[in-house]
Amino acid sequence: MRAKRENDNFWTDTYDPRGVLQGASAFEVGYVDATETFAFAEYTFSSFMDTQQVQRVADLVTQKYGEPTWVDGNVQVGDVVFRWERDDGMSIRVSRGWPSTTTFLSFVDEEAFSAMQAEQNAQDQAQQAAKAREQSQAF
Repeated sequence: MRAKRENDNFWTDTYDPRGVLQGASAFEVGYVDATETFAFAEYTFSSFMDTQQVQRVADLVTQKYGEPTWVDGNVQVGDVVFRWERDDGMSIRVSRGWPSTTTFLSFVDEEAFSAMQAEQNAQDQAQQAAKAREQSQAF
C-alpha cells in the first residue's frame, strides 16, 4: 500500500488501500508508542445508505476465518458488530455504527491495544493538566 502518512507524531499511520482490498477507502495502523508494537489495523469501507455492506464484509471474513465468535446488533438497521476471537490474542471485528453505513474491518491485538489506549489516556491527562496550569493565573 502507498503510505499517506507515516509519522511518529501521530498514533496511527495511514495508507491508501485501493488495489489491495476491493471497496476499502482507507487503511490505518496503530502502534504502542513505548514498544513500537502493532496494536491494530483497520480498513474503512465508506458507504451511504448501504445497509448490506457490513454483511458483505463479514461474509468475506467468514470465508477466511470461519463463523464469528459472536454477533451483536441488526444488519438491517442500527449498530452491528461481528467479532472473531482468535487463540493468539487477536480479534477481528466487522462493525458499523448508525445512521452511517460506513463499515470497518479491524484486526486488534487486544493486549497491545489496551497498552496503546493507556498511553493515549496518559497523554490526554498530561495535556489537560498542562492547560489547567497555563490557565491558573486567570483566576
